Amino acid sequence: MNLESALEEIFAVYDRGRSVHDLMRGNEAKAGRTVVKPGERPWLSADDWHYSVVVSIAGDRVRLIAIQALRPGTGALTRTIAGITAAGLIPVIVEPTREMRETCRRWGWKMRRVGDSFDTFEEQWRPKIKKKTR
Repeated sequence: MNLESALEEIFAVYDRGRSVHDLMRGNEAKAGRTVVKPGERPWLSADDWHYSVVVSIAGDRVRLIAIQALRPGTGALTRTIAGITAAGLIPVIVEPTREMRETCRRWGWKMRRVGDSFDTFEEQWRPKIKKKTR
C-alpha cells in the first residue's frame, strides 16, 4: 500500500459512514493482533478512556495506538500503564503525538523505529527493560 491507497481507504471508510478508529482497529485485527476496547480488560477502564481508543495486544505487548482520556490530566495513562505492567505485559505507545513523546522521554522510555515498508513502519516507545539479577 502507498500513501494514495491509504488515503483512498480512509475516504472509503467515511463514505460508508464509519470512523477512522474502525479502520485502525480493523488493520490491527488484520495484522493478527487482538483489539481491546475500553472495559474489556481491567487495565483499560471504560471510566478512563473514550470508546474510540485503538488498543491491541500482540503477544506480551499492549499497543496503545490512538488513545483519548475522558478526563485528561487525572492519571488515566499512569493507571493504565501500571495495570498493563501488573498483568505481566509490556506497554508500547505507537506513533505518539509530540506531547506524548515528551511524556515518554520524561518517563525514561526508549524509542524504536520498526518495520520495513509503508504498511509496517512505525515509531514505538517502550519502558526500559530491567535486567533480571540472579
